[in-house]
Amino acid sequence: MFTKEDIHKACAVLSNAGLVLFPADTHWGVGCDATNTTAVDRLVRLNTNPLRNDIVVLMEDENKLPDYVSQPGIRIFDYIKGVSKPMTVIYKGARGVAAPLIDTDGSVAIRIVTDPFCTALLKQFNKPIAVIPAQLRRRRKEQDADLLPGKIKSGVDYMVQHRREDAGFNRPVSVIRWNNDGSLSILQP
Repeated sequence: MFTKEDIHKACAVLSNAGLVLFPADTHWGVGCDATNTTAVDRLVRLNTNPLRNDIVVLMEDENKLPDYVSQPGIRIFDYIKGVSKPMTVIYKGARGVAAPLIDTDGSVAIRIVTDPFCTALLKQFNKPIAVIPAQLRRRRKEQDADLLPGKIKSGVDYMVQHRREDAGFNRPVSVIRWNNDGSLSILQP
């Protein structure tokens, strides 16, 4: 179980444009305040795979979507309820997030989390968190914080204690695009 102290420390770092290494809902990730351009620029520089745009914005519930996308497409959640794995949705009409998170077509990748730690962190922080995967030194099915590369560990301002030794999580994610006409395009099943 996570502690309130861990959440409090992570939020303090996030509030000061800091980077936090934490067990995101699907993998170990490095996160920052998604509304702070300085923080997001730091996150982009730390990305271990700059050829891929792996930045996803995490939110604790769909009620926050209208603050960050102009066309939230609430019907998407009926579809997501039928999917058993985490779902990242690419929405058009991004707003309210730092410019580096917005693709050239005006879209942003958002995932509503269900993980209890992530939900608590997002509720306490009260803003969305931009996150990149913290790539392992060697490919493994499981993730363990001790296998993260030195560049990642030295590039963050705080490393969450929760799940530090948990080698049993690395959940696959589906990716879909919410189109202007209300239809879905499945990009990664």
